[in-house]
Formats: sequence, structure tokens, C-alpha cells
Amino acid sequence: MHLHRLSVTLALLALLAASGPSAQAQGKATPEPTAVIVFDSSGSMWGEIGSERGPKFERTREALRSAFAAQKSAQTGLIVFGPSCTTADVAVPPGAHPVDVLMRPLDRLNPKSKGPVALGLKRAMGLFEKGAPGGIILVHDGADNCG
Repeated sequence: MHLHRLSVTLALLALLAASGPSAQAQGKATPEPTAVIVFDSSGSMWGEIGSERGPKFERTREALRSAFAAQKSAQTGLIVFGPSCTTADVAVPPGAHPVDVLMRPLDRLNPKSKGPVALGLKRAMGLFEKGAPGGIILVHDGADNCG
């Protein structure tokens, strides 16, 4: 397994595991943890990392596929930002989705142009209810190039 793939998989699994036992198992009426993946679809994602072969986009997509298959209980959502400075779309709203639903937008994605990281993060923050457990996993390869 490539180091990059391993690190993405471990990051997602750590976030999901850190959310602890479900609220129902603890007898509380709090919502399930939410994990929102914010994914860079700018053109630079077609580049490679160091001497490893394969575009960052494809390697990261496969790491997410593995991580999604391993997680069982978190409410997972997906935001894709780019290709313009005004684009950050909720590709999959948070929910208990099967792997194919979470991966469908990434499987159809063709990264290009710019990547508005800040806009993607703002959209992700808007998906959380105040005080609800969860976290954001940002997948990107550089600074926000939209200013």
C-alpha cells in the first residue's frame, strides 16, 4: 500500500474511531458523529507525489474507497470543491451511505482548473448542527489558489 493511501485511510479511520460508541449504546439522545470529506477537484490533483506513480487524485480516491468500506457507523458526507473559485458542492449529504453512493461522485470526477479550499471548508461547516459530534477531513494538495 502506498504511504499516501495509507495516511488517508488512517486519517479517516482515526476520525471515525475517535467518535466513540454510538449515542444509542450509551443511552443518550445525541446525534451520531458526522464525518465530512472535503475533496479537491482542481487540476493539480492529476500530478504525482514524488517518485510514486499515479495521479494524486486516483490514489486518494482509492484510499477513500478502502476507508469507506472499513467504516460502519458514522454519518459520512462529501463536498467536492473546484473547478472554479465559486464551486464547492455537497456531492453526498451526511448520512449512513453504502460505499458506492459515497464513491459515485468521485468516480465521475475529472479534476481541472482552480481549487477554492476555503469555500469547501465553509460548505462543510454548514453541514454540522451546533454542538453535534464529528469532524472534517480535507483532501487537497496545496494552498487555496482562489485568493
